[in-house]
Parts: sequence; C-alpha cells; structure tokens
Amino acid sequence: MTHYVTVATFTLPSEMAVIRAKMESEGIACYASDEMTVQVYNFMSNAVGGIKLQVEEKDAERARALLKEWGHLPKENPENTGIWVRLNRMTYNWPWIGKLRVELRFLILLGFLALVPMVFLYVWLNPSVEEQLMEQEWCFRNLIYENNNYYPRTTAYLDGPMVLTMNSCEETLRFKENGQVILPGFRSAQFTAQWEMVEDEVHIFSADTFQHIFEGFYNVQVNERVLILESEQTMIQCGTSHISFHF
Repeated sequence: MTHYVTVATFTLPSEMAVIRAKMESEGIACYASDEMTVQVYNFMSNAVGGIKLQVEEKDAERARALLKEWGHLPKENPENTGIWVRLNRMTYNWPWIGKLRVELRFLILLGFLALVPMVFLYVWLNPSVEEQLMEQEWCFRNLIYENNNYYPRTTAYLDGPMVLTMNSCEETLRFKENGQVILPGFRSAQFTAQWEMVEDEVHIFSADTFQHIFEGFYNVQVNERVLILESEQTMIQCGTSHISFHF
C-alpha cells in the first residue's frame, strides 16, 4: 500500500498547481488532498487546513529539499511537519484508522488520550458495590420469601406505641467491614450473619437464625437511595428513607 505524507499546504489551487508541476517534472508523483473542496468552496480553504500537497513517503525528504531550493516554505514550520511525518509513520498501519488522513488520526488519538483520564476518574470516584453497601445503615423495608411479604419487627419495638416517622428508620440492615452483617428481627431480636462479595454477588452465610431464608448468593441493585438484594428464594428491599409504621 502506498502511503502519502504532506510536504506543503496552499490556500489556492493555482499556487499548488505551479509547485505540483515542478515536482512532477522532477519525477516525484504528487497527490493534492482537499483540492476539489477548495476549488468548489474557496472560503473552506482555512477550515480544511488548505490544499495539502502530498508525496509518497519515500520521496518526502527529496520533495522538501526541492521546496527549500525553490524558496517555497510550507505554512507549517519544519518542526511541525516533522511531527506529522513521525505520527504518520507510527500510525499508518493501525487497524481501522490507518487509512485516514494523518490529521484525522491525530484527532482520534487526541480524543482517546483525553478519554483515558476521564475513565480513570470515573472508576476512581465511583464507589464499588462493596463500598456502597458499607457506606450507610440501610432502612430495611420488607422481605419477600417464596412470594410472601414479611416486615421486620425487632422485639425491642414490640411493646411500643404506633409510631409514624418520616425519613427515619428503626429497622436497619448494616454491612460491616469485618465481614459481619446485622439484620433486623422478625418478632425476634436482631441477629448477625457473615457476608462477602463473590464477583458481583453478595454471599450471606453463617446466620444466627433464619438460615433457610437469608443464607445464599444475592444479585445486587444499589445506588445512594435504594438497595435490592435478590437470591433464588428471597428478596430484600431497603432504602435510605421511608415512612415506617409501628403498632
């Protein structure tokens, strides 16, 4: 495959035609990129970066030497032209983008380099599922076991009057860093179990009681306001605030 590099740029097609004719008389094959665009829309010349006179990579150094000899200096300074040449050599055989103009390759590469730190910041700033589970005490709303709804009532609250509270919660679920999870009672005292993350699932095991209900592997849906844990037989629904009734 023949690869071309830009050795000069021109604002007008007439300027390019003179140099192109001289190049071809020296036996250097030339290609004019964006020539037709500028011919049809002269005002687009600056927008597309001018007409680019391109030669085969093997002829690039000789073409630049001739341009200097004829007193024609490309609008890009020689240092920048060297950067384009090096970029072209580095990327011309890359899949998908290697066939694009080197300027487009540069923009794609620049966009990719800008995206990398953004992804890193997103991953760094976005807490993991494990961190979200432990960052707060969750309000335990209800439990669904074998298609039946159950509402927690820890024995400490059984003898109290009916209470209606907004944005508060007495029945809680707490995941601790030491691998312990504290669960509310169901007409019983609070009890504990062990928990761990296994890939993307929460594994609850070694429960003090209600082992057949709570132990197992749970799929997790969690954000700053809602937590839903779902295993084969049990669903636990929690939130950060709710209306709670006590009778």
